Amino acid sequence: TATLNTGQVTFRVPGFPPDEIQTSLWVVGFLAILLGVFGTLLFTVVLSSKAAFMRWRRKRVDLKVAEDTELIELGLVAAVRGDHRTALQRFEAVLQKDPDRLSAWIHGGNAARALGNLEKAVEMHMRARGILPNGGGVHDELARDFAELGEYARSVSHLEQWLSAEPKGDPEPFARMRDLLADQSLWDEALEAQEQYIKLLPDSGTR
Repeated sequence: TATLNTGQVTFRVPGFPPDEIQTSLWVVGFLAILLGVFGTLLFTVVLSSKAAFMRWRRKRVDLKVAEDTELIELGLVAAVRGDHRTALQRFEAVLQKDPDRLSAWIHGGNAARALGNLEKAVEMHMRARGILPNGGGVHDELARDFAELGEYARSVSHLEQWLSAEPKGDPEPFARMRDLLADQSLWDEALEAQEQYIKLLPDSGTR
């Protein structure tokens, strides 16, 4: 290739001294081939590195999720045993690493309510609501929080939002709503909730 391509080639590069560069044609061909090989190798290395990074990242995320899930399970075990303080600590440990973990906010709020810290319970359940605004379970827990605080109107409001989000024919929200309305002496509204509750009871004898 060098023998058959001995002709001279002149390159002009404005602004880079010297202005003219002369070299053999075979050198240009060799550099073009070398550049192509180098570009292909670089492209291959970049692609393989990206794939390796993605595999490493997925593995790390999976490991983190598994660790957080284990902590949540340990928190639930502690809550079942009545050790709500330990349960809350474990849920908060999960949230420090993953603030978007919905179940940790819900269970953490439940643990705080069991400890009598109703303000913290509302705060944690509100954070859960921010993640899942139309979650029936979140409104269920907020209704319990406000009922404990004696804020019956807000509790009823969350029960209504629960029913709006998940109209599955569950009679329980109507029973709880009936009791809350009765506590406020709102008898007409309580009667309406009771009638809805009766309609959803599956057993005619119970109705």
